[in-house]
Amino acid sequence: MRAAAVLTALVFLAACAGLVYLYQTAELTVTDIRYSAVEASVQPEAFEEIRQQIVNGSGLGIRLSDEVPENAADWQFITYSLRIKNATFLTADALEIQITPMAGDVLQLGDETVWSLPARSEGDLQVTLMTSIHMHAIREITVRWYMDGKPYSLKTRVSGN
Repeated sequence: MRAAAVLTALVFLAACAGLVYLYQTAELTVTDIRYSAVEASVQPEAFEEIRQQIVNGSGLGIRLSDEVPENAADWQFITYSLRIKNATFLTADALEIQITPMAGDVLQLGDETVWSLPARSEGDLQVTLMTSIHMHAIREITVRWYMDGKPYSLKTRVSGN
């Protein structure tokens, strides 16, 4: 009887250690970052729609400045694509990307998609930034997600191509 109690206690401690290990290693990694810039004057309809949303105070996205863009030739859209690897045994839910703004950034375009990354998989997330035509693409990016209701985040930096 005593041996069974000791064995049960050891199994319980091993299970607890396994759970602690599981949650302590519940991190995602960014394996690749790519970006492309397109002048807003190439997409005049999209620029005008975004401009009207800014003027009206509506629309999707995170306002990064109070500036209202007037001329499409002064602005660009930079789209960042992040390859994210989930090497854990848990699903990453509600993934989101937040760009740390710089002077000249006006808007991070919104994304209504709720992104999930299954356990032991990789996936791509994208985010688009509207910024001055004179700005470079180097930014700090924060990726946030939940695993079993617990929040996690990581910061990465975009360097030049």
